[in-house]
Amino acid sequence: MRCRGLSEQLQHKNHQLESALSDLHRTQDRIVSRRKVAELGELAAGLAHEIRNPLQFIKNFAEGSVAAASDLQEDEAALPPEKRELLQDITENMRRIIQHSERANRIISQMIAMGRQENAEFRSVAINTLLSEQAGLALQAAKSQNLDLDIEMVDDMDPEVGDVSIIPEDMSRVFINLVSNAFLATAEKALVHSGSVYSPTIRVGTKRKDGEVMITVWDNGLGMTPEVMEKMFNPFFTTRPNNQATGLGLSLSYDIVQMHGGNITADSQPGQYTTMIVTLPDS
Repeated sequence: MRCRGLSEQLQHKNHQLESALSDLHRTQDRIVSRRKVAELGELAAGLAHEIRNPLQFIKNFAEGSVAAASDLQEDEAALPPEKRELLQDITENMRRIIQHSERANRIISQMIAMGRQENAEFRSVAINTLLSEQAGLALQAAKSQNLDLDIEMVDDMDPEVGDVSIIPEDMSRVFINLVSNAFLATAEKALVHSGSVYSPTIRVGTKRKDGEVMITVWDNGLGMTPEVMEKMFNPFFTTRPNNQATGLGLSLSYDIVQMHGGNITADSQPGQYTTMIVTLPDS
């Protein structure tokens, strides 16, 4: 009887040790993920500072060119028609350079701010509100690059999901990245199916399940092959041209979600749909 009691005690202690080891691994993963996010933020901020100076020169020269063109337009009547048209084209091009320089400068400011947020703290946040706001921002930014695409955003959020303890600045990046990727997938499919009936749609949703909060971003875009899904969280992996993507968005999103003690997975059917699923502890 005594041996049986000792055996049961030993078994109980083993379970406790296994649980403690599992908790230790999760804590270690969160620490590593948080450090990776912080280091990437510092890198982004450093690069942003280096980019900002030449970008400001570009904007200044463009503004100077617009001013010079304006002076020439005062004598526009003395110019032949083809020269007047050329002058108008140059002025319009310079204004577009200024516009895009200002947009790039806003992005750089966000990158610098990201590098300063390593001391951001967990807060109780209304997850539906944060998801809705960031999804809307991501969609508007994406539409500005593809004005011809008419896309529907569907709200599938549970109004009772309530608050979740997160670092909102970091989780905002995850939501923006997922919605931006969904937009690109639908835009690419619209291009492939040009002339055919296709209604680009993105659906964002939330719900509580089994002690977790689940956030989903679904799109009816091109979908992903199993080979792409195996690599999609790898740093610098991208299926898009190098001048259009860095391959860091999903990798960073994965680290952020891991740091929150959650997980991010995907379900996809090539040519049909993709669902990105973020699960967070319900605490």
